[in-house]
Amino acid sequence: MHNGLGAALKNPGLYEIVFGQGGSSGSPDTLYITVGVGGGAHGLLAGLSVVPVSLLPGSLHFSRPANTTSASKSATLTNNQSTSINITNVTTSDSHFVITSNGCGASLAAGASCVTKIAFSPTATGTLNGTLDVTDTEPGSPQYIKLSGTGT
Repeated sequence: MHNGLGAALKNPGLYEIVFGQGGSSGSPDTLYITVGVGGGAHGLLAGLSVVPVSLLPGSLHFSRPANTTSASKSATLTNNQSTSINITNVTTSDSHFVITSNGCGASLAAGASCVTKIAFSPTATGTLNGTLDVTDTEPGSPQYIKLSGTGT
């Protein structure tokens, strides 16, 4: 975590983090984090701002012997809007990261999600980096997640 926040959250208690200008009401968003005695944390986000389209998780890491293919991992695209979106492209930036299944069609309904599965197929030892990119008709497109893989 940045700016010492990680160190502060090691102590049990309730933390309130206010950020942004919020949605249409102008009220800021608030993140409430409760840290238990054993260090477990639970969070609640309060506010009006919602990311219109999200692609999660933010990153995927793979490790695989060279010249083999890993099991697939999932990335979920969610349309948090009240209208559908058009999806124009789903691709990876490096050929060592292979889309094994694309459950995202040409459009994604309001409030719906779809899953794309990615595998890692290194041809040599070493670290490779790339992205999974989903291009759609929304501002902020493309959505992407970072991909990293280690050929062993």
